Amino acid sequence: YIAYALGKLKIRNQLIESAAGLNAEMISFASPRDAVIAISFSPYAPAAIDEARVISEQGVPIVAITDSSFSPLAQFAKVWFEVAEADFAGFRSLSATMALAMALTVAVGEKRREAGRKPKA
Repeated sequence: YIAYALGKLKIRNQLIESAAGLNAEMISFASPRDAVIAISFSPYAPAAIDEARVISEQGVPIVAITDSSFSPLAQFAKVWFEVAEADFAGFRSLSATMALAMALTVAVGEKRREAGRKPKA
C-alpha cells in the first residue's frame, strides 16, 4: 500500500520484494539520501532483518513498523513505530498497520507539498 500511495503522490519509491532474488542488488543502490520503511512482525522474517542490517550499514535511515520494542528490526531503525494488532489464531487484522501506513504516506505528501510552496533561495 505504501509504495502504491507514494506513487500516486508522484513520490519516487521502490518496493523491495523480488521473487527473482534481486533484493540484495536493489538494496545496494540505496544511499544515505534515501529512507527505508521496513515492516516485520513476530515471527520476524529473517530476510527482512538481514536486509535492514545491510541497509543500516550503508548509512540509509530506516523507519520501522513492528510489534515490539524488542523486535530485531527496531535495533536498526532511526525511528520505529510499535503497532499492536488484533490476532485471531495467528492471523493479524493489519487494521492499525494500514492506518499507520496511510498516515505516514499522507504526512510525507503534505511535507513535500509544503516544501514546494516555500520560496527558493
